[in-house]
Amino acid sequence: MDRMKNKQSDCKEKSDDLIIGVANLEKLFKRTFAEILRIKQNYELPVMKEGGFPVLHMDAFLRWKAEYEIQDVPPHLITISLLEPIAKKQWFKKMEDKPLTGIDEICQYTDKPREIVIRWVKAYINCPIKIIDRVYSVGTRELCIWMNENGFSWGKGHGRFVY
Repeated sequence: MDRMKNKQSDCKEKSDDLIIGVANLEKLFKRTFAEILRIKQNYELPVMKEGGFPVLHMDAFLRWKAEYEIQDVPPHLITISLLEPIAKKQWFKKMEDKPLTGIDEICQYTDKPREIVIRWVKAYINCPIKIIDRVYSVGTRELCIWMNENGFSWGKGHGRFVY
């Protein structure tokens, strides 16, 4: 029993550069630990387990916030809805951008039939697919960004957005 009390008291200790324990993390983020873990899983929030307790090193947290360009956002305002668009932009920036030449190659990449791709070119003014000398062409990154912004899925097995 004393051992349990010691662990709980450890859980309440915190310093300016270290947040230890579920209760302190919940207090910092003003949300449940399950929500904090979802942010950790999806966006690599640097919460670690040390000595049996979840721990957040503030220097790692500040680097993480800088990586997501949210340095001025207080912890309790950090949400999945805030992080998702930032993560998408970062993912698209890192994505390989290779040229797709010909309607068949575009159809294969997007997993869409010819009629759909042709309709996009005709119906969407901002469609990045260009026709030069009767040959359809586009870069993969530009096409994926456009498809994502317009709510289209792409590729076999891809959702609207894949990290």
